[in-house]
Amino acid sequence: MARSARLRQMIGSGCLLVAALGLSWPGGPPATAEGGSGRIVPGLLDPGRRLSELLDQRLADQQRKVALKDAALAELLAGRRTLAETVTRHQVIEDQFPGLAEPFRRALQANYPGCRYEECLARSILAQSEAWLQDEPEQAGRVLPRLRTELAAYARQE
Repeated sequence: MARSARLRQMIGSGCLLVAALGLSWPGGPPATAEGGSGRIVPGLLDPGRRLSELLDQRLADQQRKVALKDAALAELLAGRRTLAETVTRHQVIEDQFPGLAEPFRRALQANYPGCRYEECLARSILAQSEAWLQDEPEQAGRVLPRLRTELAAYARQE
């Protein structure tokens, strides 16, 4: 049962990653001479760069961003960071990848409507923590109550 729940969580996380990539992927049809409503992707018409290079770079950036956030989450779960510090670290990471930040923000606020961005991010970090600790009940029993308390305090703060 735990494996199937973990598998569902991994699939869900993968879907969220694909959705974030889909939102940030250069999309829409190119603008046309007939006044089409598509958008021109910066760099797309640059003869020195091919679309595949742009997409490769976007994917590499996404992978680096996820690795940095995973490291911050590992520090949180190990007790070396608070939830508030992890939210701040995630914001710094988002700032390092401006081409990916806005689509992520929109997706995050769609998943947690009605709260400010920082609280949405904190809730997302808690959900990711729960997923990571799903098969680690002892650690989850120590860590998750602390994170839920920190989230409640964080949400009241502003």
